[in-house]
Amino acid sequence: MVVYVEYVIIDNFVLTYYIAVIAYRLLRLRPRRWRAAVAALIGTGAALAYPLLDAVWAVWLMRLALAVALSAVLFVPGHAVRGGLYFLLSTAVFGGALFFLGYLLTGSAAAATLQPLSVPVAVPVLAGAVLYRVVRRAFTAVRRRTAAETIRLKVERRGKSVVCDGLLDTGNGVFDEHTGLPVVVLTARTTVRLLSDEEFAAFAFGGKGAPPGRWIGVSGAGGTQKILLVQDVRIALYTGRDKNILNDVAAGLSLIRSPYGAIVGPAVLRESEPQFGRPAER
Repeated sequence: MVVYVEYVIIDNFVLTYYIAVIAYRLLRLRPRRWRAAVAALIGTGAALAYPLLDAVWAVWLMRLALAVALSAVLFVPGHAVRGGLYFLLSTAVFGGALFFLGYLLTGSAAAATLQPLSVPVAVPVLAGAVLYRVVRRAFTAVRRRTAAETIRLKVERRGKSVVCDGLLDTGNGVFDEHTGLPVVVLTARTTVRLLSDEEFAAFAFGGKGAPPGRWIGVSGAGGTQKILLVQDVRIALYTGRDKNILNDVAAGLSLIRSPYGAIVGPAVLRESEPQFGRPAER
């Protein structure tokens, strides 16, 4: 039997990466992509070293050391033991499923163990992962457009004006801990249009020239994001033909990626002062 080392590298890296992601999901944790990549590199290096070991005890010693190393990389601090067990469980389930598929295709246990598929295992796994992400994004976009409640907003800052749709997030709300004011979170697509190129570069990467304000942390489905509370932003929302000036609210600039220009909590709607008018499209 001929084994191509590039197949070994690709297979082990891709499989270790996605097994780590599955273990994170079983722990109900957001996958740490860079940790999974580091773990995949370590696992791939160990796979290349296995053929160099002759003694059975050396192979098992490496397996034990590898299990400890991967658990530390993926789950320290806080979840090393339970995360390691989930990782081993995911590996066993995936290996069993792969053996079963190979046996169905070849009719031989030996062939299923040595070469269950005629193509590298990473190929169907990676293709399935890409297809899953594409389908998931498509369904998410359709669901947001059909089910989400939106509000028309007009955001102004230093002569720049942006008209956008804000997502009404009825199950959540962001407040400024210092003032108690509800916060309208402006997403990346609005932030980049309100700031000059120099301001946006300083805002995104740090340094002088960023808009004056105060940073706060916001927790959401994508993890913790930092937003910059600023004072020189004027916001109006439109419901039908009524223009509502938002006075007692704070505006937060962010790099949050979203199809919406802003995220609005229900408390924001209670702080509006009605006026007559309609937003001009920009």
